[in-house]
Amino acid sequence: MNHHFMAATDALLPPRVTIVTPSYNQAPFLEETILSVLDQDYSNLEYIIIDGGSSDGSVEIIKKYADRLAHWVSEPDQGQSHALNKGFARATGDILAWLNSDDTYEPDALWPVVQMAARHPEAELFHGDCAFIDEHNQKMGFLSSSGFQAGKLLSPSWGYPYPRNLPQPAVFFRRSLWECAGPLDLGLHYAMDYDLWIRMSRCGAFHYVPRTLANYRLSKGTKTVSQMIPMVADVLGVTARHGGLTHGGWALASYFMDITGAGLSPLRAFTYLHQVTQTWPEQTRSFFDPGRAASYAYLGRAFQLAREGRSRELTLRYVTLALARNPTLALQLPDAIPFLSSWLKMKLGDPGAIDLSALRQGQRP
Repeated sequence: MNHHFMAATDALLPPRVTIVTPSYNQAPFLEETILSVLDQDYSNLEYIIIDGGSSDGSVEIIKKYADRLAHWVSEPDQGQSHALNKGFARATGDILAWLNSDDTYEPDALWPVVQMAARHPEAELFHGDCAFIDEHNQKMGFLSSSGFQAGKLLSPSWGYPYPRNLPQPAVFFRRSLWECAGPLDLGLHYAMDYDLWIRMSRCGAFHYVPRTLANYRLSKGTKTVSQMIPMVADVLGVTARHGGLTHGGWALASYFMDITGAGLSPLRAFTYLHQVTQTWPEQTRSFFDPGRAASYAYLGRAFQLAREGRSRELTLRYVTLALARNPTLALQLPDAIPFLSSWLKMKLGDPGAIDLSALRQGQRP
């Protein structure tokens, strides 16, 4: 073998990129996911698929592309985190990423990441933008990570339990960062990426790639949609584990806003979160105060009604209930009531501010 020729050839290749796809019974979308990876115009791509023993025809789809895969297997596993850990254990790439079996990459998604990594050797993780798509590939929304700040990963805010989190399909990282912060936690089924980003932020710098790199599919079977309550509770649990929840009111309010915004029962969300907090570290269990949590459940319902443009009277009745459970609500969340007033004004053309003193006295709004 001509080792000098082989060395010269390797030197001409771009850095190897390894993509891992965990899959389980996602046949309707799996082939599209696979092709979005294999059709990338990138000469040094390693693609690994770890299937959890699917029975819906997924294996037959994978076999169609077996000759273009570095490795694939279909066998029972312990869930998505376990599948990803198995895949990354086989990865030989310099840059790693994962793409779930219902998501897709945009054409030419890899080169911008590799070029950014070459220009910024000090950075370890690279994140771009992501579009949301439905079952028919129609665009539903867009999430830019341009304003992401790793230092705020533990600071939940309004409207989403981790608005400063990264769009997972649009994230790539160096092997060295995975070796520092990995593997994924097998005990997490919803927030394993959030947990990993927090650990990675303590090992290396992140850098933004100003490009839409991937599409995140929102469908009825997506975990983020179909199991909203445990997913958001998982996020709060990870935040608690890493010493977050310093702004517990915002986190609780975000949790209930997300749940009620999805049309789910605040009572069910309240009960589930109460159960979950019993598994948190002892020093963070006091975060869940039943009275305060109930007040945020009512406040979340008020925001849902305001967003939908329902009546001011019904919206403020829920604010009244929230104040009854938690009289210091406005002090704990000083921006909440002005924010709610702005929603009412925008949706109902109502210029009036919310009179907290009247609501505290139990007057009809």
